[in-house]
Amino acid sequence: MRTFAKCLLLGSLTLLPAAAQPVNFDFSTPVSTVNTSTDTPGSWYIDRFPPHGFVSPVVAPDGTQNSLKESIAGTDLQLGAANAFYNTQGRKFDIPPTSTSVTIELYVPAGWATENARKAGFWITALPNSGNGDFPIIEFQGPIVSKPANGPSYQPNGGVAGFYGWNNVTSSFDFIGLPAGFSYNKFVQLTITFVPGSHFIYTVGDPSSPGAVSINSPLSVPGDTGLGNVILQGYNYGSDYDIFWAGVLIAPDSFKISYAANLGAGDSIVNLTNAGTNGGNDVTDFICVNV
Repeated sequence: MRTFAKCLLLGSLTLLPAAAQPVNFDFSTPVSTVNTSTDTPGSWYIDRFPPHGFVSPVVAPDGTQNSLKESIAGTDLQLGAANAFYNTQGRKFDIPPTSTSVTIELYVPAGWATENARKAGFWITALPNSGNGDFPIIEFQGPIVSKPANGPSYQPNGGVAGFYGWNNVTSSFDFIGLPAGFSYNKFVQLTITFVPGSHFIYTVGDPSSPGAVSINSPLSVPGDTGLGNVILQGYNYGSDYDIFWAGVLIAPDSFKISYAANLGAGDSIVNLTNAGTNGGNDVTDFICVNV
């Protein structure tokens, strides 16, 4: 009879259900939106303040089909420092509460490389959330060195354009960087992965590629249980611009994958695997087995 090393607890055999299949949005059909901030499953509802436009499918500037265009309009600028909160303008969509990884693609125009501004944010709400929970974020920032008169919260970055990840412990952004071979006027893949009880992983670029860059970011709420919704944000400084998103892939809990054969036939084998959907980072890690 085979034995399992590490973390083996004896008792009655319990088979974990096969993992749910990932959910994929390709924005090939019109997105459903509602003009309310009330949780509305199946639709993109308002987070903070609605962007001027949020439509799909559209053709992105590089010719990519089935993209989503999120439009920020200068006329929607909320004046005064007290309204900085509402100059973060976006919509959110509920995802399965046991999700552990979400991937999306963002088109990055060359003009963003020189703007003193935050430009596009890929946000997620971690669960459970009572208003003060964790919000893993990857966003693109231009070289921010001075505080504008109006706009979202000021996040100076020393004048280095690139991708940044939100640190929920320090309440500040950490530099992630740009993947090897990165070029403007193209889409780049962004992945946020939740490692229960430990940290978030922010990855820019294809996680299976050696050129991808990633950082680990700590949890401020050790009891986070999963990822609850995806939020696509734009930042309003008083001028018009468009953000193009493509292909959302939502992975369920990838740590509970198992199957068995011939359990009633004596010396049977239970197969336990890590699918590697956790950003491609943990396929060689130990698996703790409770049987």
